[in-house]
Amino acid sequence: MQGRRLFVKIRQGRAHTDVIVANVSPGGASGSGMTKTVALSYSKIETKVREQNTDGSMCREVEGNWDIKQNVAC
Repeated sequence: MQGRRLFVKIRQGRAHTDVIVANVSPGGASGSGMTKTVALSYSKIETKVREQNTDGSMCREVEGNWDIKQNVAC
């Protein structure tokens, strides 16, 4: 995959259910400013993944849906 980039889209709204904030961690290095890492937990998620061609155009999108409570694709 040299010269290509992978893009992941995690859709908000109805695609996620039972979302809670699981963790918030402040961070940052000296001189680089402050950062925060936020972890979310949810029972269902919808993701879309695309690769970018070396000329900058996008490949087809691949979608995946998962129900974590049921442990099945949905």
